[in-house]
Amino acid sequence: MRSTDETTGALRPAAPHKRARSRLITLGFAVLLGSSIALAQPAPEAESGSQSGEVEATLAAYAVTVQEDGVEQLTPATDIKPGGIIEYEIDYRNATSTPLADFIVLGDVPDETTYLSVTSIEGFKSELEVHVPGIGWSFEPVIRYVQDETGALVPMTVQPEEYDALRWRMPNALAPGEEISVSYRIRVNN
Repeated sequence: MRSTDETTGALRPAAPHKRARSRLITLGFAVLLGSSIALAQPAPEAESGSQSGEVEATLAAYAVTVQEDGVEQLTPATDIKPGGIIEYEIDYRNATSTPLADFIVLGDVPDETTYLSVTSIEGFKSELEVHVPGIGWSFEPVIRYVQDETGALVPMTVQPEEYDALRWRMPNALAPGEEISVSYRIRVNN
């Protein structure tokens, strides 16, 4: 959940919280390691860190603005107005002495936002998978079949506005001390 500043109408990330006995997060990211999960959540300000005993994880959220000279500027995200762009930077480090297999990076696309693009993947190669409620995980473009006026099933491309999560599967084990990083952008809906 996020709150709205009554004076500016800007969305503010809510304070992170965990549901009792749940491994779900409302805004942030998770790392799946086989059957275990390491969670980290962003603070209301720009950065937070967490160590799960297996993975050190850090999330930074930046407001993306374009200066008059056309150069993009990233500043810590606090209040983001509708139409504003946020870049999430997620960094992981294997803090154990053993390789971690079946490493999956999950990125959240919060309610009231739209996924825009991946801006950086460092330390591994992986194709982006997106999650669409009612369809599940898929590579882009995601196709949904709908019935037209004649009753025929017609393929329709699902728009990014419907994505609610992103996923990258690391093809190899994450070696001890190895670091990886993913950055992606979302837009706050009007």
